[in-house]
Amino acid sequence: MAGQKSEELLQGRWTDPVPLSISERGLLLRTAVAYSLANDEAALGRLRANFGVKMKGTPDGNLFAVLSADIDQHGLAFRDAAARIASVDTLEAFMKDFGKRKSDAKS
Repeated sequence: MAGQKSEELLQGRWTDPVPLSISERGLLLRTAVAYSLANDEAALGRLRANFGVKMKGTPDGNLFAVLSADIDQHGLAFRDAAARIASVDTLEAFMKDFGKRKSDAKS
């Protein structure tokens, strides 16, 4: 369900000539992880078909290729990539909370 909702947020972006933003690429990576963890091979295939070309050549292109690969091809590279995504999300949440606390302290 998480993957599906995330993919809905990117609706139609794969046909848009404008490159994906950093946040859209991050959302796409998290969507691939969600589909992989749900063993949703059809959804991963759709992500590869729709976003593979758009992601190729971006800083996240290789990571997307690993995360959206066929589930039976997942191994150590997938676990490392998923851990990287999780740590980035954790860091972003920490920084957001840190900024809020700093702002609250000044008030």
